[in-house]
Amino acid sequence: MSPGVERALAVAVTDVRARLRRPASAWLLAALALAAYFTVPPPSAGRGLFVIDGARVRYTSEALACATGALLSLLLPLFGFYVVSRAVGHDARTGVGPLVAATPVRRAEFLLGKLLGSTIILGAVSAGFLACILGMHLVRGEGPLLPHVYAVYYLVLGLPCILGVAAFALLFESVPGLGGRAGDFFYFFVWLFAMPLAMEVWKGMPTGEPGWGRFLDSSGLGFAIAQVARATGSTTFTIGATPFDVTKAPVEFPGLSLTPATIAWRAESLLLPVLLVLAAMPLFHRFDPARSRPGAAHARWSPLALARALARPLSRVPLAVVDRTGFASRGSPVLRTLAAEVLLTARLNPLLVLTVAVSAVLAAVLPLPLLRAFALPTLMALLVPLLADTPVRETQAGVAGIVYAAPGLRRRLVPFKLATASCVALLVTVGPAVRLLVEQPGAGVSLVLGSLLFASASVLLGIATGSPKPFMALALGFWYVALSAGEHVPALDFAGWAAAATPAVRVAYAIAVALAAGTAVAMGRLQERLRD
Repeated sequence: MSPGVERALAVAVTDVRARLRRPASAWLLAALALAAYFTVPPPSAGRGLFVIDGARVRYTSEALACATGALLSLLLPLFGFYVVSRAVGHDARTGVGPLVAATPVRRAEFLLGKLLGSTIILGAVSAGFLACILGMHLVRGEGPLLPHVYAVYYLVLGLPCILGVAAFALLFESVPGLGGRAGDFFYFFVWLFAMPLAMEVWKGMPTGEPGWGRFLDSSGLGFAIAQVARATGSTTFTIGATPFDVTKAPVEFPGLSLTPATIAWRAESLLLPVLLVLAAMPLFHRFDPARSRPGAAHARWSPLALARALARPLSRVPLAVVDRTGFASRGSPVLRTLAAEVLLTARLNPLLVLTVAVSAVLAAVLPLPLLRAFALPTLMALLVPLLADTPVRETQAGVAGIVYAAPGLRRRLVPFKLATASCVALLVTVGPAVRLLVEQPGAGVSLVLGSLLFASASVLLGIATGSPKPFMALALGFWYVALSAGEHVPALDFAGWAAAATPAVRVAYAIAVALAAGTAVAMGRLQERLRD
């Protein structure tokens, strides 16, 4: 084995070991089992995983492998990215990166090692999901369990998808300004536009040559849909927990047509990951301080840097007000600590003050329908990255030990985090909330509850996993589902932009806020006892 390959493998092995030691890994395994349970609903519930022309497809190995593999192709590009992102940034924060830069490890060897490590992690995630689905087949399957069918389907659908996600994570780590929270936020919209595009390029080609579309479909979702249409001769089918016509007899799914030609089409989708990795090579800074530090010249003129430069003077205004009023020295200890936390959040995230100012202006000038349809979804999406780091910033900055040493603060840290996150969320939405409470009180209450829901969820998931990424992935995913549902599903109108939530729905969200906050406090106290 050549020294270059050995060095790349060493990087990959180290990366995998570091990731598996994190608390988020245990939560991920629990989430996989839960996802598998809800992915395969019992037919007695009136919903089927796979429905063709209104008829339920029998739960055979071919049907379950195809349907769950297609769902994995939809969800892995989103949640998988947050599982493997920031690997290079973690090395930089922990001081490992400069040590690597002083070794003979070349740029390509390091990046290929990180790519391999991310591929192994995502492969393990896919294998864990597959194992859970095999267990659900034993419980709800309607045919013999054929492990080789599952293995082939998941390999054909999943391998290019895994490599595509790992390559995207590597590219985002290499592009200046996209290796942190901004990149995590921006990638969600990349996924949002890439998924429909992957399906669109295959549309109308279930039996013919797919054309150039196969090169863009690394996720495999479009390939799976086209192959189902080819196998069944129908374009009216759904994959997911969908109601079916109980008067129609269950149908048999013949399986995917995995001929040499179709497998070659699927293999050609590997071109996109290869291009992404090649693009990352020259962009990677290799931990050069002149290129990787936040104030480097190459980052000064990025849109995010310019926005922060504009917001930074505004973030000093609250500090000046506090200093002039003397609140920091005369207020109660609890309020002083809370004010310090909120002001620290504003200093660390200058865009928070700019967002609050823009929110107030939009609430004052926009017509109410436009405020609900445009401003509220935008503000709730921006709220996600603003809240994500709040519960874990001390740990990420390496000062958690100093904070825990403060008298009495260790026990009250989680409640303070909940109060800080709630203040930040309400500051962002206070302008629209006041206007809605005056003109449409129900929608205003929903907006307040939605803001508190995001705040409590950010603290709960941050405390539980020690990372801001689970909250970003789940919150943005929920935001997208709720936005897509609009007024048609009142239960998903958590922030009032559809003005469709009923009083019972608002009560349910209030209970969810209380449960999330209470669970976060209980989990914080449990972790405190374990540390002792």
